[in-house]
Amino acid sequence: MKANDIFFLSLIFLLASNCSTEDVVDQDSLPPVTMTGANTFGCKVGNKILVPKDGAGTFNAEDKGMILWSSPVSGEYLEIDVQDFKTGVGSVIIHIVDENTLAEGVYEIGQSNCRKGVDALDNNSIYFKTFDSEKKEFKHYCSFEKSGEIEILKYDASEKIISATFHAKLRNSNDHEDILELKQGRFDINWETLPYSEFK
Repeated sequence: MKANDIFFLSLIFLLASNCSTEDVVDQDSLPPVTMTGANTFGCKVGNKILVPKDGAGTFNAEDKGMILWSSPVSGEYLEIDVQDFKTGVGSVIIHIVDENTLAEGVYEIGQSNCRKGVDALDNNSIYFKTFDSEKKEFKHYCSFEKSGEIEILKYDASEKIISATFHAKLRNSNDHEDILELKQGRFDINWETLPYSEFK
């Protein structure tokens, strides 16, 4: 075997040994904290990173990685619905009440009933869902009283921008000893341009 072949094989082995499944799982990084309507979202879920990722969709329907929902009754609430359709980290719903009085400041996260939209409780809450591949079932994690905070950095209805950071602890709805922590959360949304954004 030639010296060049040995060097080349050694280099491949060295590079392969430095790779791990954790490197692949966590290849996405958190977006920076911004207040420009950049249509970004990210948070740490345990040792993984959740960012929106569009899915393949079905006939006449898209699987959007991030959607901003608004209450059928104007100003009652808004919801940020984030899904990772590619890596399976999970999905999160951030339910924020009293949209008409929303302003910059810190808001407490309260009890969630692991529901969304009109079925959610009438307070700020977070609901996270993930699939347990070992048990072949979904796990539902709900925020509880004083389990975290959302800090609204910017809310500008004229520019159609909401930007914030957040953190929270959530309980498994079937096992209250199972606590999941969302850390270093941030989002920066322009609700006019969001429907046209792609999340790859």
